[in-house]
Amino acid sequence: MLYTDEQIAKAKSADLAAAFQRRGYTCEKAGKDIHVRGFGGLYVGSPTQSSYYCHSKKIGGGNAVVGTSSPLIVKEKRTLEMPEKASDYRRVFAYLIQQRKISPDIIRALISQNILYQDVKGNAVFVHLDNDGNTCGAELVGTLSAKPFKGIAAGTHESVFRFFKGGNPDTAYIFESTIDAMSFVQLYPELSGEFVSMAGLKDFAVKNLAERGMKIISCVDNDEAGRNFNGRVMSYAKVFSASGECSKENVKDFTKTSQAQIVRSTNHT
Repeated sequence: MLYTDEQIAKAKSADLAAAFQRRGYTCEKAGKDIHVRGFGGLYVGSPTQSSYYCHSKKIGGGNAVVGTSSPLIVKEKRTLEMPEKASDYRRVFAYLIQQRKISPDIIRALISQNILYQDVKGNAVFVHLDNDGNTCGAELVGTLSAKPFKGIAAGTHESVFRFFKGGNPDTAYIFESTIDAMSFVQLYPELSGEFVSMAGLKDFAVKNLAERGMKIISCVDNDEAGRNFNGRVMSYAKVFSASGECSKENVKDFTKTSQAQIVRSTNHT
């Protein structure tokens, strides 16, 4: 959704906390910022700052518009700037295999589809493609365990990372991260479908899948933010939750579920 120059200019000078309070939301002082309860860790700046950051969606910025019925965070649309490719992908392979326990076959499959590469800074870049196969954004994951990093390429706008197994699937599996999606495929190699990373919890991804008539299986984190997300999207789309599989391992997500099973298998060999 695009906004007029007038709306964006107004957003830059908005008192976000006051706008949320006028619409009945509970706002609490948290250091220099203000916490808006009920949105997966949404914090806004002081009355003189129109800044925000949402921990569950891992997005933030300096411009925001609060909608009439619910808060809607937006940023000015920028030209897409894809990170420069590195000459080799050694750090991506080392990180995904050694730290995340992902099968080399899955990594190679994504690289061969041109939707995964290493940038010159050593980050893993997961490429977003639109329905016509054109690059429209990217999710970035750092490969140094001592310096965790997650982000998106500049200019990425309402797009997701996705890959397919089994031709033209009618089922979509949605995840909070690319690593969770890869771990899930490793756990359940027999499944076919469209595997979607939202890089957080993003309603537009569910709405787009629902409009296409897809059966949607939610594989988001088994925590409060994930459960709230499932409850919200189930109000307007037919979504099934798979978080019970994580509960069996007493872990939060499918990355940790996969790692737990790998450790258990190793200990029994």
